[in-house]
Amino acid sequence: MMRHAGRPPGPNDRVLKLPDGRLLGYAEFGEAAGDALFFFHGNPGSRFGGAFLDALAKERGVRVIALERPGFGLSDFQPGRAITDWPADVREAARHLGFERFAVLGYSAGGPYALACAAQLADQIAAVGLVSSADLPKADGAPGRLRSNAEVSLTSLLARRAPGLFFRTVKRGASAEDLRVVSRPAEKRAMLRDVREAFRHGSRGVAEESALVERPWGIDFAAIPSGAKIWHGEQDRIVPVAKARLLASTIPGCIATFMPGAGHFWLLAHAGEALEGLFESRP
Repeated sequence: MMRHAGRPPGPNDRVLKLPDGRLLGYAEFGEAAGDALFFFHGNPGSRFGGAFLDALAKERGVRVIALERPGFGLSDFQPGRAITDWPADVREAARHLGFERFAVLGYSAGGPYALACAAQLADQIAAVGLVSSADLPKADGAPGRLRSNAEVSLTSLLARRAPGLFFRTVKRGASAEDLRVVSRPAEKRAMLRDVREAFRHGSRGVAEESALVERPWGIDFAAIPSGAKIWHGEQDRIVPVAKARLLASTIPGCIATFMPGAGHFWLLAHAGEALEGLFESRP
């Protein structure tokens, strides 16, 4: 397994020790006194993904806590974990931070984790959002295209040592809108930082995550309160919109928005729209 050290934690980076002794890494963005929002990153991703929400969260009075799942960034690896184990970590983070209620927003591979929280922590959830979410596992239980350990290690190597080649792989098969997003210098720097930090502990966290989203999620969809929101680009080449429509139809009372022309990286350029939609019903 490839291992390497990430950069030293920054001033807004935090680590919480969980009851089982694991460390849970996170960073805070937005307005410190604002409404609480837990942000769940993609794969590969890290707490740095929350930076895409920072400026607009400040404008809208939202406090963003970007949690890192086991094996990513500052969070310890958790052998044998399941997607449905995640709400317990979120509940502990909320207790530690003093939140009685909070919203959750899952991006890409973070989508299933937002749904797991909605199902298990319904009494604490103020709003649920998914952007460019991973799609449901195949009905027959057959795995989809899993990332091999070699492929994951190569992604880590390219992100750290050959950014030009890394972005060449990102752009391969991307939609026109996604190409525009990842061609802008600020977005490229932020994405590279986010991906590099995902591999702070090596590649097994990213590899395990790839397998988890392809297996049955174990989520009780009937327990999810009505009103969960989905935003998905109609030109998403990573998770085709047809699969997003199927996911939306599976979630009771889901409010889905499908954006013409938008791709998988829509959130990077439209975080404000997601935040506004997520909190539009607050007093």
